Amino acid sequence: SMTLKNVEKIITETKKACPDVNFIIEAVYPINENIRDKFEKRNNKKINDMNSEFIKLCEKHNCVWLDFTDKLKDSDGNLKEELTFDGLHINVQAYEIPKYQKSVGCVARVATTDRKG
Repeated sequence: SMTLKNVEKIITETKKACPDVNFIIEAVYPINENIRDKFEKRNNKKINDMNSEFIKLCEKHNCVWLDFTDKLKDSDGNLKEELTFDGLHINVQAYEIPKYQKSVGCVARVATTDRKG
C-alpha cells in the first residue's frame, strides 16, 4: 500500500540521517463496521492486513511495535461502541487505554530492544 511504502521511506531516510533513532510504530485501530457507512473504504480486514504488513516492516527495520487493538475490539473484531462516537474515531475513554499501556509497557520494551540500525 502507499501508506506502508511512505512509512518505510520515512524510516529508511531518517535512519540514514540519524542511525541511532528508535521508531515506535502503533497498530491501526479497528473501526466499528456496524456504525460506519457500508460504502466506507476502510474495513477491519484491510486494517488487519495492513497491521500484519506493519509488523513485517517493524521486524525488517528493528522498530518497536505497539498493538492495543485487542483492548479496543469487541468479540466480532469491531471497535467497541462505547469507545467511539462515529465508528471510526476513538473517544476520550479509548485514549485512556493506550495512554496507560504506553507509559508502563512501552518503556520496558524500548529499553530491551536490540538496535542494529
